[in-house]
Amino acid sequence: SILINSEEELCVSLEKIMDEQYNKYLNQCMERGFTVDTKKSSYSYDAFNSEGYSLNLSHIGDNMTVTVKAPMKLGTITWPTGTAGYLLPEPLSTTGKFSYEHDASFCVYVGDTSKEEYDEYVTDCSDYGFDIDYDKGENYYKAYNEDGYYLSLSYEGNNIMLKIHFSSGIAARSCLSVKNDEKIIVNKRMIWRCKNF
Repeated sequence: SILINSEEELCVSLEKIMDEQYNKYLNQCMERGFTVDTKKSSYSYDAFNSEGYSLNLSHIGDNMTVTVKAPMKLGTITWPTGTAGYLLPEPLSTTGKFSYEHDASFCVYVGDTSKEEYDEYVTDCSDYGFDIDYDKGENYYKAYNEDGYYLSLSYEGNNIMLKIHFSSGIAARSCLSVKNDEKIIVNKRMIWRCKNF
């Protein structure tokens, strides 16, 4: 059955799919180029193609779900000048997309950052005090600073470098995601916590 069918996303759920059929379909998807930033487990497969489309396959029992999402449309952004913008490092790239923006919080995807540059950015966050109660994995970093700020970073894949959720105490949250192959410059004024919601 078709669960979602829009210009930005297609999600289909299929029943009575055996392992052999799932593996055959997975191989066909890989042959069609869904081989960028792959994540594979015994029951799922996530990847992008060279055009930035994302694919998620899941196979649990005899049910298979296929989700394909179009690439995010990015434009030119200006870094926020409010409290949250002041407390967070400003990325070098001005290519991105805001989901929302408030004085004390925002959510933005920023283009042009590789996985290696994401790793450098995580190190910079830790060096600037976001190292309290940290939790770090291959594609995410969560921590607090001594002033109680919380921030979560994650590498989203397809050169979307980081997703930041930001909050001070109970107040605001923000997220930042950075995409493609450009370095991020850390603002030396940064004092904040890093953790993912």
